[in-house]
Amino acid sequence: MSAALTDLLAVYASRANAVLPPHWLDGVPRDLSLDDPGALERIAHSLGWSLRALEGRPRTQHFPSLVFLPGRGWLLAEGLVGDSGIQVAASAGVERIEWSDDLLFMQVDFPGMSRLEGAKRAIDVFWAAILRRKSMLLEATVATVAINLIALGTSIYSMQVYD
Repeated sequence: MSAALTDLLAVYASRANAVLPPHWLDGVPRDLSLDDPGALERIAHSLGWSLRALEGRPRTQHFPSLVFLPGRGWLLAEGLVGDSGIQVAASAGVERIEWSDDLLFMQVDFPGMSRLEGAKRAIDVFWAAILRRKSMLLEATVATVAINLIALGTSIYSMQVYD
């Protein structure tokens, strides 16, 4: 198997915030190539991963994803560029390709991927982070109020002395 495809999967997993087990390559078939459109399905099947094919033009929330470009093979799609461009990471670096209907976009659902429990919206993530730091925020609030009361008391005392 081409090391380029396994390297691409490792980079994709990293960008998707998934941690691959140390010996994940042991279950990967060796007879696959980067230019084979079915290679990703065979890898996913052998490792027990599930794949989702994206229908139509991808949206911002669909990145990162893997894209198969006929003639080039599998690439890592990182985001949208302009109206019809897609930024991809290839072995030569970051490139821009044009959207077309013959592009195949896939996302891998890694088993055991760590996710914040119950977080469905951005506000849920925000409040979860705030509540984890509740004691630190309370201490900072008490210190701020105490310092402001001292500053207010100093200015009132000074005004009394001058009068």
